[in-house]
Amino acid sequence: KYEKILHKNPTNLDALNQLAICYRLTNQSILLEDTYKRILKTGKAPAEQQYNYALALIANGKYDEAKSNMQQYAD
Repeated sequence: KYEKILHKNPTNLDALNQLAICYRLTNQSILLEDTYKRILKTGKAPAEQQYNYALALIANGKYDEAKSNMQQYAD
């Protein structure tokens, strides 16, 4: 459902957020990371999405990138 919406409007923040929740709840960390990256690229993401993106990076073993994103979130 959300993917269909995003096919028509790839920057639909509500659909991206809902898709991220689905991926988080089903432990699909690679897709979760990609979705948070897409959310941040919209330029309309709330600050906590930077934190969530960092957590997804940690889940995928990308610790240096996660550290950088955590620092951006803290600033």
